[in-house]
Amino acid sequence: MNIDEPLSTTELDDTVERWRKSKIDRRHSLIDDILSIVRSHGHDPGLDVIVDELGVSKTLLRRNFTDSADLADATLSRYMSVEIEPRIRSALSPRSTGHTLIRAVTEAYVDVFSHDLPAYLYVTAHSAASGGELIADADYRIARLLTAALGTSLGPQKVCTEGTTPMAFAILGTVRLCVHWWTTQELVTADELVDCVTTMLGGGIRGMTPPLKSVEPHIIT
Repeated sequence: MNIDEPLSTTELDDTVERWRKSKIDRRHSLIDDILSIVRSHGHDPGLDVIVDELGVSKTLLRRNFTDSADLADATLSRYMSVEIEPRIRSALSPRSTGHTLIRAVTEAYVDVFSHDLPAYLYVTAHSAASGGELIADADYRIARLLTAALGTSLGPQKVCTEGTTPMAFAILGTVRLCVHWWTTQELVTADELVDCVTTMLGGGIRGMTPPLKSVEPHIIT
C-alpha cells in the first residue's frame, strides 16, 4: 500500500477507536495512580502533591482531563465502577435470602468505608456538580442488582415482586447512609452496625412476607 494513499473508512474507524481506547486507558491509569497517592497521603493531598508523586506535569493532566472538574468526575466514576460495584456484585448470591442479602450488602459497604475511607472521601468531596448524578447512576445500577437478587430470594415466598425495586432502593439508601454516619462517629463496632442494619431491614422484609394460612381442623363425620 502506498503511504500517500488516503486511509479507507474502515481504517480510519479502527484508528479512531484505537486512539479513543488508548486515551481511556491512559485516563484510567492516571486515576488509579491518583487514588494510590490519596490512600498514602490522606483524602486531600492537593494537586501539587499529586503532580509531584505522579512525576508528571500539570500540562499532561490537562491533555487527559479538560479541567479539575473533569478529573474529579472521572475519578468518582472510576472508583464507583471498580471499587464499590464489584464488591456489591460479588456479595450477592443466587442462594441469598432476604436476610443474608442485606447482611452481604451492608458488609460490602462497611468494607469500602472502613478500609478505603481516604479514597472514598476524596472522590465524593472533589466531585463537581455532576458528581451527584454519577453517584445516582451507580446507585441505580446497584439497585438493579439488588432488585434481581430480591426477586430470586423472595419469589418462592410469594412476596409481591413489584415491591422489590423500592425495597432495593430502601436497602441501598439505608445501608449507605448508616455506614457513612458510622465512619464519622464509630459509636458502635462494625459487627454491631452490620447486625443492627440487618435486623432492622430484615424485619421490614419479613413484614412483606404473607403469613402462613391457618388450617381449619377437619372434622370426621
